[in-house]
Amino acid sequence: MDLKESQRNVHIAQALQKSGLASSLNEASSKASMIISSSEGKQQDEEIRLLEVKYKFLLEQQSERHNSAVSQLKGVVEGLQSQLSFMKAEIESVKAQKQNPPNVNRGKEVQQSQRQDGEQGQNAAKEPHHANGRFTSDDVSVDKFFYFGKK
Repeated sequence: MDLKESQRNVHIAQALQKSGLASSLNEASSKASMIISSSEGKQQDEEIRLLEVKYKFLLEQQSERHNSAVSQLKGVVEGLQSQLSFMKAEIESVKAQKQNPPNVNRGKEVQQSQRQDGEQGQNAAKEPHHANGRFTSDDVSVDKFFYFGKK
């Protein structure tokens, strides 16, 4: 018993004697000890109950966190599965295109595009270009390069 508990015991014993609930100091002291021990037991029971409530609350929070994390991971896995199935479908379509022979129409389209490219190259060669030296005196007029005032 520490100092605080003994002082508390003495105060309770004195109060019991003054109120007439105990006839002697020994009886008052024993009743005070019983009161203190019963109140401590009640306090311990209350503390245990509060700890149980606290741990239950913490467990519920943790389980909610884990459940939300699991649901998020399920969403990620489902997204990855859909992407994987999409990629598999693309791979299958590419394989099917490689296995099928090219169409005759496709060859004609390639030849036509090559002809058009050739014609455009010829048209570009026919246009005069200043780098070839084919320019007139109007092309390099001094008035075009220098400003002489009002125009």
